[in-house]
Amino acid sequence: MLPFVRLCGKRVCLQAQAKWFSMESTSRLAWTHIHPYQAVKVDLCDSTCLQRWTNEGAGVEFKNCLESQIAEWKTQGNSSVWLHIPIQLSHLISQAATLGFTFHHARKNYSVLNYWLDDSRPCKIPLYGTHQVGVAGVVYREETNEVLMMQDKYYYKIVKWKFPGGYSDFAEDIAETATREVLEETGIQAEFQSVIAFRQHHQIPRSFDQSDLYFLCRMKPLTYDITPCPDEVHRCQWMKLDTLTQADDVTPLVHIVVKLLRLGQLKGFQFVDNKSHEVCSIYPGLKYKLFCRPENLQ
Repeated sequence: MLPFVRLCGKRVCLQAQAKWFSMESTSRLAWTHIHPYQAVKVDLCDSTCLQRWTNEGAGVEFKNCLESQIAEWKTQGNSSVWLHIPIQLSHLISQAATLGFTFHHARKNYSVLNYWLDDSRPCKIPLYGTHQVGVAGVVYREETNEVLMMQDKYYYKIVKWKFPGGYSDFAEDIAETATREVLEETGIQAEFQSVIAFRQHHQIPRSFDQSDLYFLCRMKPLTYDITPCPDEVHRCQWMKLDTLTQADDVTPLVHIVVKLLRLGQLKGFQFVDNKSHEVCSIYPGLKYKLFCRPENLQ
């Protein structure tokens, strides 16, 4: 998820064309001017910065450089500063914090701090990554009226039966997550058909203080022999819809999904499915997936 700034009533992304400004002297920090929102980016992840600031004794010099340039950036009318610090230079974080920088987000090898420069209005920078994305594969065998169900190795005493699934990887499509998770956990190869439902959940334990979006995908099985993952799965089997309807060892979510499958079975899945449509993005060269009903948008 990319950081956004709200300017002139519009929510805009901080990824834009940038122009590098040359360093006027060795005592200054190189920075990028991010158009059109007057934001400043200071990236310490390149090899030159790593060499310059690796010595922990350089922290005071770094703080002095940053403090001096903050005053300049304010005078120039910039809105905010984005400071990228690699894990090798983590000792500089405390120096930036003394100037008012706070954490915005982190990746595997670097953290991003931000500082709001415009004293005339409240900070408009939203939180980063407020939600995580989970995907479940509802693998439905129409000819036998069965669904692929599993028991989690670590949670089966709490939730007896569930759909196979897990978290999306970075930049992974929902359909790709569903296909991958079903195969990894059960050994079943399945083909994505649609999104039949999704839910939003807050305050889930062990969710890194993030809310949760959970997509339920109808899948068509391509294979049928189950090979459970020994690291994640306690039990796995095909279960009849009638069995799941009467079961008291499943979640309310499973009961709702079973009702949706029955509706699709009786009236047709065009009344249930939210099909995937590829749409051109407003950003040149990019496309995205839109899930909606009906299937035919022509």
